[in-house]
Amino acid sequence: SDALASTLASQGLISIVMQNIVVITLIVGALSMIIIFAKFSGIRSRSAGGQPI
Repeated sequence: SDALASTLASQGLISIVMQNIVVITLIVGALSMIIIFAKFSGIRSRSAGGQPI
């Protein structure tokens, strides 16, 4: 019954992730866009100073 309990626990986690996959995808996408735009703005401000990356 220990194997059954661990299987149910792992499948429960999987089902929770699959039910919230849209929210998780939106959060990950928003974070990645913020990071990308922060990198681009940092590169622009550094290149304006004349320092090569």
